[in-house]
Parts: sequence; C-alpha cells; structure tokens
Amino acid sequence: MKYETMSEWSRRIHTEGQRKPLRSFQELCKEVGVNSKSMAGYLGTFNGPKAKINHRGGVVRNMWYDPDEFRAWWKEVKRKMEAPEYKKYVNKKKAPKEYKPTEAFRLQQWLRECGGATVKQIREAGFTGVYGAASKRMMEYGSLIKESRNGKTFWIATDLDYITRKGGRE
Repeated sequence: MKYETMSEWSRRIHTEGQRKPLRSFQELCKEVGVNSKSMAGYLGTFNGPKAKINHRGGVVRNMWYDPDEFRAWWKEVKRKMEAPEYKKYVNKKKAPKEYKPTEAFRLQQWLRECGGATVKQIREAGFTGVYGAASKRMMEYGSLIKESRNGKTFWIATDLDYITRKGGRE
C-alpha cells in the first residue's frame, strides 16, 4: 500500500479537491442489512470492491469503501443471487454410513461361535492381520482372552464387543 506524503496530499487537494466521504465496512453492512461475516464472504466470492482506506492492521481495524461503488456492486450481487440459475448451498442430511464389520470384529464373532481356537485354526479359517496390535488392543479392552492349555494358546472372545475410539467396531 502506497502512502501519500504531505506534499502529495497538498497537491492532490489543490488540484482535485476533497474526496467524497467514505463509509466504513460496518456502516455499509448495516445499510444493506447483512452481518459483517456474511458480507466478508460475499466480498470474496463475488469479487467485491477494494477498500479505499484499509486499517485492518492498525489499532482501528476497519476499512472504508466508496459507498456508490459498494452499493452498485451489492445491487449486482443481489441480482445474481436471485437469478434462477444461481445454485444456493443446500444443507443435505447425509444418510448414516453403513457399518462394515472389520476383520477383528468378524474374528470376535467367529470365536464366539467356535468357543475358542488356536492360531493355526484361526489362520485356516481365513483370518489374517488381526495379530499383534489389534489383538493386544482387544485384550486390553476386555473383548478377547488369551489362554494357554496343554502347551497350546487359545484365543477366546468375551461377550463385550470391541468398540474403537471412532465409535465403530473393530
């Protein structure tokens, strides 16, 4: 932003005269009946007029616009928004996502039906990738028990469904 020196200001005042009064952003928002946050969105979306004086970084934190230019722009924006081809945003209610059971949850259901199984039996049933961190989390949660019988390790599912932090099941 280029600032005028006193000599430039004096020369401009003597040759062009005083500029016409400007209006603050807040005054113009009240005039057209739109809150300032919505108006800021309209300025960005519809290529609004630039402020003649911008003090957003200073103490006052306001901008001043040419009222005639602003009113002409707002009239054009209203015309565009009222046109039938203008697509307004419609907040559509999203249908809830369908729950897709994860590998760990399907393993838990299978173990409930079988009453427990060894790692070899679990792998033969087609379950892979549920060892290590997933099974450890399930055991900490209390939905899976690891028992040793006759030198073999059995995995047993409890009645507690394993629910992940995201709210689904794992």
